[in-house]
Amino acid sequence: MVGNGGVLLIKKADLLDAALRIIDKEGINKFTLDAIALEAGISKGGLIHHFSNKEELIRALNEQSVVRFKKLLLDEFELTNNYAQSYAAATFKQWDNSNPVRADLSMLAALTNKKELLHLWESEYQTLRQKLNEESISVENGLVIRLLCDGLIFSKMFNIDPLTNEETDSVLQYISRLVQDKP
Repeated sequence: MVGNGGVLLIKKADLLDAALRIIDKEGINKFTLDAIALEAGISKGGLIHHFSNKEELIRALNEQSVVRFKKLLLDEFELTNNYAQSYAAATFKQWDNSNPVRADLSMLAALTNKKELLHLWESEYQTLRQKLNEESISVENGLVIRLLCDGLIFSKMFNIDPLTNEETDSVLQYISRLVQDKP
């Protein structure tokens, strides 16, 4: 967006999107402030105006991913009124390559640069435990649901035998049966 006087106006969200594109297209090793600035079409100084360092940018990427995940989860919950199914569906949607959330990329950036930034996801796990308990899902089934979702995350993040769409649908159906205690 160009403002008065032809000055390029850029939002933090645009910079975060540029950072995700760098990781997605060129890999985590090319995830530098210089590369992000170039991708966003601004100077490195312009980028530093918004994010003073790489850690701040990675934190913002993960904060954005958590917020977007919560929105996906809420949208799914409105459809199913079941937290476990909503959590699984939101997790699977979040990791879809066509989805702009792309939490795998923000988590990968944190994992390879500042592992302590992953704590932003901790509250999501605590909420999951609490909600599964409230829905009277057995501890074992709750853990299986969580680990299925974590396995998907691992598979997508490292591109290790990712699931096909059919396999994803099958796993979601299995989770639905687990929620009903009918594996």
